[in-house]
Amino acid sequence: MIFGKRLIIPFSIILITLLASCRDTGSIDSSAPALGEGTVISEAVTFKVYINHSWWAHKDWGSDLISREITKITGVNLDIDVPVTPEDAQTRLNLMLSSNNFPDIIMMQNGEHFRKLINKGALLPLDKLINEYGHNIKENITYDYLEGYCTGDDGKIYGLPNGFSPEGNEFSIESSGMLVLEKIYNKMGSPEIETIDDLYNYLLAVRDSKILDKKGGQVIPAYFDRPAEILAGSYGVRYVNFFGGSYVYNEDGKLEHVLRNPQMENVFMFTNRIFRKKIIDQKWFMQSRSKIQEKLVNGKIAVYFAGNAYSWLEEYNDVLKKNTGDRFIMLKLPAAKGVEKTEANYRSNEPWNYMTFTKQCKDPSLALKFFDWQAGRTGQVVSRIGPKGVVWDEDENGALYVTDEYKMRLKDDKADVLRETGYLKWCWNQNYKYHLDAANLFMDAEQINEHERWLQIVSGSTWAAPELEGLYIEPSSIEGIANSMLNTYYQKISKHLFMAKTEGMFENIYKEALYEMGTMGLELVEEQLNQQIEQNLSTGTAN
Repeated sequence: MIFGKRLIIPFSIILITLLASCRDTGSIDSSAPALGEGTVISEAVTFKVYINHSWWAHKDWGSDLISREITKITGVNLDIDVPVTPEDAQTRLNLMLSSNNFPDIIMMQNGEHFRKLINKGALLPLDKLINEYGHNIKENITYDYLEGYCTGDDGKIYGLPNGFSPEGNEFSIESSGMLVLEKIYNKMGSPEIETIDDLYNYLLAVRDSKILDKKGGQVIPAYFDRPAEILAGSYGVRYVNFFGGSYVYNEDGKLEHVLRNPQMENVFMFTNRIFRKKIIDQKWFMQSRSKIQEKLVNGKIAVYFAGNAYSWLEEYNDVLKKNTGDRFIMLKLPAAKGVEKTEANYRSNEPWNYMTFTKQCKDPSLALKFFDWQAGRTGQVVSRIGPKGVVWDEDENGALYVTDEYKMRLKDDKADVLRETGYLKWCWNQNYKYHLDAANLFMDAEQINEHERWLQIVSGSTWAAPELEGLYIEPSSIEGIANSMLNTYYQKISKHLFMAKTEGMFENIYKEALYEMGTMGLELVEEQLNQQIEQNLSTGTAN
């Protein structure tokens, strides 16, 4: 294993070392020595990892070839814990703070909880560890990026970004899209779905056709990951998410909550309409992520509006094809009447997720080495596709290729082999340059062309606004408390809007929601965010 021999050290020395790592460490030193290749670690260390996302599907570290290989190389096992619901996620973090009991590592979204844990002293600063052990991190992530986006108010670095690109760090985190089962689409005559009316008519036709899946169950016309967010672009709305809240960035350069935007009211009305027409899965909000995934890979959903369509196609289309003989194809999101360009994806330089080390992390140095290894070329390729010498190797010029033996296995049963391997399950700390190099290994010319088509669909609807980066609401401020109340209320009321039994009930719920959010301080939150945008524009931060 690469990180050197482990020694048994008295706890008092470990404690002194850990406390020392919390002191002021200064800025990143670009001349720090590179991480060397060490000797074997005699026994793996298990880190408890809490992932603050209820949708996270992978907890079974050690059940596949990739995670076992990572442990073999790094000496790190992961014991992964995931909340059950979004509400549970917020409760779990608050409980950690009140009980002063933390796991070793927390993966969380940039925003309120990240800042709160920093301010409460729950997270370790990483500057010194990066200087000493972060060779790949320093080589592949610019210092300005780490110090600009991953720091607390004290200027220290507290999180490692979940994804980055050596070429300027520009990447689109999400790629919302409309995925359509190809055989059903062809059976329905491959109609043009260019407008919202086209979409409604297609979904209604699928419902009325009562198409059966392979097991004899009726195919559900549609399922949405996050309907308001995904369809916003179809109505020409630029949707963004800040500190758990849902906002629209208007042409006048102002943020407003989604419920205060007239076009977003149309989005909610449309989703409610297709729910009442039994076009959407009627168990929409009551199913686990794994249950939805099971339906998708078994051809039970005809149209999938995916929050990250590109990644879903890459990871699961082979499983779907093996199970059903069908596949999803990506179509451009349809446009509402009068909308010339759909703008589905907000493109940001900011990381949406951080890997953080808590003050109770049992071995911060080993944890940093683990993520630094993943940030390098070998770590990225192993984490994405599997072990060197088994799945892939490299020629005398350093070019990657898939081994002949693995190619034969893929021909026999690609979906099962990739699942046993753990393909794409453990791609944390993604370095997009090496990440995409590895992705291309499994694609033939036709697949590469299909990927290019997907990317064109996604990039054609992205938009950017640098002035939105770095916005912050202090959780303990009046605005921060109001923001927390608003987010909790919106999560609850949005479900009632989607599932209202009549149009009249929908209108009453919508009016009540606007009133209630006004009493909670919505205008204060919007005003603070918009003041920061104005300041970014006036000081040139947005350039």
